[in-house]
Amino acid sequence: MKHSIIRTASMRMLLAAILFLTGVYAPAQVGQDVTSDSVSAAKKLGAPVAPYGDTLFFITTRAGSFRPQARAEAIVQRILQVGSAPF
Repeated sequence: MKHSIIRTASMRMLLAAILFLTGVYAPAQVGQDVTSDSVSAAKKLGAPVAPYGDTLFFITTRAGSFRPQARAEAIVQRILQVGSAPF
């Protein structure tokens, strides 16, 4: 049991580090209908990071030649990889 608690804490710390190191963090707005206005607003916000269908945040800036969309896709892949790891 002690190892599972340590493993869970480690996974949480890893996820927090990934989110911190990815750069700009803009929380997604909850409870809004998807309309043309909200879609255009989302495009202005940047690339969404939505690993399980819910947008966690948006990436708005480049990191060198790494465009916001590519950064968001990489973050989603890392989150899915961490989420699929057995505890």
